[in-house]
Amino acid sequence: MMKFIAFAAEMQEVVNRHGVSFHGFADDSQLSKHILVNEIHAGKCMMIDCIADIELWCRSHGLINADKSDGSSAA
Repeated sequence: MMKFIAFAAEMQEVVNRHGVSFHGFADDSQLSKHILVNEIHAGKCMMIDCIADIELWCRSHGLINADKSDGSSAA
């Protein structure tokens, strides 16, 4: 349980660097970002960058199961 809490805290730090909100419960996570309509492109790029960093973080911690992943990048 402590390892999960440490991983969740680290992932929260990764997400925070992008100004994106993170909500996690059990094995489900949700990212969100409040933006204005005229900022949609910038918001989309911010979210894509955040997801790419989460993927890198997960891979560096051995948290992505290659058997269940198609190997495609988020970006």
